[in-house]
Amino acid sequence: MPRHARAFDTQAARDYLQRRDRRLAGGMRGLGPNGPEPRWRKPFDPVDSLARAMVFQQFSGKAASTA
Repeated sequence: MPRHARAFDTQAARDYLQRRDRRLAGGMRGLGPNGPEPRWRKPFDPVDSLARAMVFQQFSGKAASTA
């Protein structure tokens, strides 16, 4: 399976979200800056990422139903 580089600019995403929602922007300013996680620089397999997201969603649903 081919691996792909991540084209995700966390600062651009942060700027966009702050422009779109003033309340969210206030909360984000309160949290302070956060740089990209070092693991995000590694290439990834999109199929693996999708499968992982589906498994985590299943765990989340099970956990929510037990409360």
